[in-house]
Amino acid sequence: MNRSKLARAFLAGLSVAVTACGGGTGSGMSPPPPPPPPSASVKLASAQPYGSYLVDGAGRTLYLFARDLPAGGGNTAVSNCTGSASDMNSCVHFWPIFHAANNVVQGIDPSDLGEITRTTDGLKQSTYKGWPLYYFLNDPNPGDINGETIADWFVIRSPFYTVMSLTDAQGTRRLVDASGRSLYVFTQDTSGPNPTSACAGTSGDRTTCVGNWPIFAVSSVVVPSAIGAGQLSSFTRGDGIQQTAFSGHPLYYFVDDQVPGDSKGLVFPPGLGFWFTVDPSAQ
Repeated sequence: MNRSKLARAFLAGLSVAVTACGGGTGSGMSPPPPPPPPSASVKLASAQPYGSYLVDGAGRTLYLFARDLPAGGGNTAVSNCTGSASDMNSCVHFWPIFHAANNVVQGIDPSDLGEITRTTDGLKQSTYKGWPLYYFLNDPNPGDINGETIADWFVIRSPFYTVMSLTDAQGTRRLVDASGRSLYVFTQDTSGPNPTSACAGTSGDRTTCVGNWPIFAVSSVVVPSAIGAGQLSSFTRGDGIQQTAFSGHPLYYFVDDQVPGDSKGLVFPPGLGFWFTVDPSAQ
């Protein structure tokens, strides 16, 4: 074979090789498939009596701590579970903090997942609806839910709690809404199966009772296991507005409570002796 024929054979072989590698315009090989999406860091599981509840990507149960303060009112969430995982006497040893490997979620709104830097140890911790998230040491397997038996620790249900309890630094529990805002009762109300409210007026008008003590109402009752759902009820006030009651007592906010954990209504002079927070464990 002369040089001319060798050159033509080489060029023909090169053309076939380029086409086989997808560089030609003919029928080449298909491009490689895209990589699989990252697995969810947070998702939902289901079990009775909790219904849907939050777990990590491997199915391990996540919890919130009723002694924490969720994010709200411009404030960052505060974790009051401190210590070292290696210290067997610390809170964090029994309740390891959870931090999502990524922001991929399954079955929940991604905007509900957040993150804080803990002030006590500088570690990152994930939050859900503002509440810091934890594991329980004695939940070694996916599907274990042993932490619900411990006071002040709750699984995270979906839909989220509409009423729950918060425990302050003195160990006093009080009824709060989902964002940690305190709920109050008025001693001048009539309590019972058919309660009536003695707090009248217009929202926003601070010359009236309702202007200082806005009505609390929820359309659905979702509570942690420490609170009986049957303790919450709904009634129609004299002004035709729906209001939620706890153990037959109408519930209210206090207008100046802006940050989770606030209980300024207890020291509001016009309310002294008439307005109180509610300890759900005492009912």
